Amino acid sequence: MKKTVLLVFLVLACSNVIARGTSQAVLINPYFGLGYINPADINDKITYNNVGIKNFITDASTLKWDKSFGGFLGYRFGQRFNVGFILDYTSAGKFISKESSTAFSMYHPSQNGSVTPMTATYYEFNTSYNAFSVGPALYYTLYSSGKLSMDAGLGALYAMKVNYFEDITYGSSSSDPALNQAPNLHQVIGSGSGFGFTFNVSTAYYLTNYMGVGLDLGYRYLKVGTLKDASGNVIKFEYPNGAHDTSPANMTVNFSGIYFGLSMKFDIDIEDGSPSTAVEETSATDKWNSNAEDKQPEELNTNWDTQPVPPTDGPTVEDMHDIKKQIQRKWNKAQEGKTPDDQKKAERYRKLYDISSKLEKDWGQFTPESRKDKIEKIKTILSR
Repeated sequence: MKKTVLLVFLVLACSNVIARGTSQAVLINPYFGLGYINPADINDKITYNNVGIKNFITDASTLKWDKSFGGFLGYRFGQRFNVGFILDYTSAGKFISKESSTAFSMYHPSQNGSVTPMTATYYEFNTSYNAFSVGPALYYTLYSSGKLSMDAGLGALYAMKVNYFEDITYGSSSSDPALNQAPNLHQVIGSGSGFGFTFNVSTAYYLTNYMGVGLDLGYRYLKVGTLKDASGNVIKFEYPNGAHDTSPANMTVNFSGIYFGLSMKFDIDIEDGSPSTAVEETSATDKWNSNAEDKQPEELNTNWDTQPVPPTDGPTVEDMHDIKKQIQRKWNKAQEGKTPDDQKKAERYRKLYDISSKLEKDWGQFTPESRKDKIEKIKTILSR
């Protein structure tokens, strides 16, 4: 009981702590995700009325998924605010083909809009697009306790490099040399850029105080409305038979949709100590004082405000280092446990480590007697 009371008074002399990582840390969070999308222009080529690919390849399906990988590089401050940059690479594509021993009807852009089908024994539609995006992001920690945390964030995206590729070809077989040359091969290559945003919620389980795995769920909006070829000409949308809309519209690519994925969380502590969940900065006087008006028994006195004095005989800072090592070993052992009691012990050692780090940082402000008193209190808690 006395141990608990001592710890409570010591903790009250400090600012509040959180369970994950530190209040100030460099963050490196790589991720991989899948997005559920609907790129309208590409899917229209597959499904549109009488000239869409699905009319002559009935098992052709639309493009529904993209994949992305990248990372969030940032900085945590104030315990819950995480600011930084997103680096993201996203790609999607669709390959459709049909080969038959007998000729079948199909459409090709070389028809320039004719609705009279051509015939072939092999047909291939291959399209892909990708984007490299960067942008600022802000994440806020909604929940952090023990090994679990939950962050929600919003980021802006600038797709600085978007590439689009489309090949439509036909021939007598999949090995026909004519597949790779005009007029059989119709090829479109374009590039562009665009802006968007992303909203994300990430739940993480920390394997250590500084490394965790996360599950991400979010929404991304990113659409590129203008693509240009190598000559700088705007690429217009065209149907599989080469037809354009009455007022030719630009070919667009779209990465928008709901996405989910896995991420890793690496927190690089930039404060003194580990496994400290560091506390907010305050003045040297404030962070060591208890309420001066509170009357307490001498043995529970936590008023550590003392004028700086020259070092004299008494406990040394090396003694403090040894104590912190003992606390860390006990914390590591408690973290390995799975019971609620083990987790309570781990939390207690974490807080005690914070207090020890504070004492070490302001070591020169205390008299030898005061140092000895504080160390004895910490040892008392540590030994029970």
